[in-house]
Amino acid sequence: MSVMKKFGLGVLFVVLMYFGGMGTQSDNTAFQGAGAVAVLVALVLLFALLKLIKTNMSVISSFIIFSGVILFILYSLGWLKHEKFIAAGENTSGELQTTESEPVVESAEESDNADTGFFAKLFGSIGNGGSSGFNPEDYPAVEGRANAVTGAMLSIKGLHIKLLGIEAPYMQQTCADKFGQGYACGQYARNWLQDWLQNKMVKCHIISPENNGRATGVCFAEGYDVGAVVVNAGWAVAYTKNTDIYVPYENQAGTNKRGLWAGSFYRPWDWKKLQQRKSNIKIETNSSVGSAVEDSFDGIMGVFK
Repeated sequence: MSVMKKFGLGVLFVVLMYFGGMGTQSDNTAFQGAGAVAVLVALVLLFALLKLIKTNMSVISSFIIFSGVILFILYSLGWLKHEKFIAAGENTSGELQTTESEPVVESAEESDNADTGFFAKLFGSIGNGGSSGFNPEDYPAVEGRANAVTGAMLSIKGLHIKLLGIEAPYMQQTCADKFGQGYACGQYARNWLQDWLQNKMVKCHIISPENNGRATGVCFAEGYDVGAVVVNAGWAVAYTKNTDIYVPYENQAGTNKRGLWAGSFYRPWDWKKLQQRKSNIKIETNSSVGSAVEDSFDGIMGVFK
C-alpha cells in the first residue's frame, strides 16, 4: 500500500476516534450511539493500519507510535481529564466584580461534574447543554422579592428555584478558611447571597417545570445574572455538566481568592459523596469482649454481697 493511502487511513482513524470519543461523552443517546460506532470503526482501521506498517518499523519506533496512539485514544474518550486542584490561599480582595454584560445561559439541570460532549456543543439544545435555540427569556417567569434558601437556590412567592448551571456548598457543609480554620461555608454562601438580594426585584425564568415546590431557572436582578454574581463572588462554583458559561466567573473568583477560594474546600458534589461514604461505615463491637467485661464486673460486685 502506498504511503499516501497509509497516511489517509491514519487521518481517518484520528478523525473517527476524536469525534467518536466526543460523541460517547455526550448526554444525548443518539450521539452516544453514533460515537460508539465511530470508535469501533476507528479501532478496526487502526488494527489494519498497524498490520500494514509494523514490518517496516523498529521496535523502538513501534513502541513510541503505539504509546502515542493509546494516549490519544484515552484522551478522546475523556479518561485523561481530571479535577482542578483546589489550593489554599490568601484572600486579596473581598469586593464583588460584576459586569453589565452578562452571558447567555446555555444550560439545563446539573448532575455530576463532567464536560459536555462535542456533538452536544455543536448542535445544542436545552437538554444537552448547547447554546443553539436556547434563550431563558423564552420561558415563563416569576417575579418578586427573593430570599436565599442556599447559595444556589432562591425562594420567590413560595417557589424554590435552583439556579441553573451552578452549585453552592450544602447548608451543613464546612470548609477551611485562609488560616486553615473550619467554618460553615454553606451558611456563609446563603447569607452572602441574601445580603446581595436585599431590596432587589428578581425575575426568574423557569426552565424546568415545578416539582414538589421546586423548579430550575435562570434569575436576574437589576440586569445581573444572579448565578454569575454568586459564582463571581466565590460563594458558588460552575457546574459544567451541561454548560461552561459560568467558568470565567469561577476563574476570576479563584484568581482573586474570593469567598470559598480564600481557603480550601470540597466542591459540593464531592462533599456529598464523602458524606455518603461516611454513612456506610458501621462500627461493630466485639460481643465476646463485652460479655467478658460484664462478667468481670458482676464478679467484683459479688464480693460485696
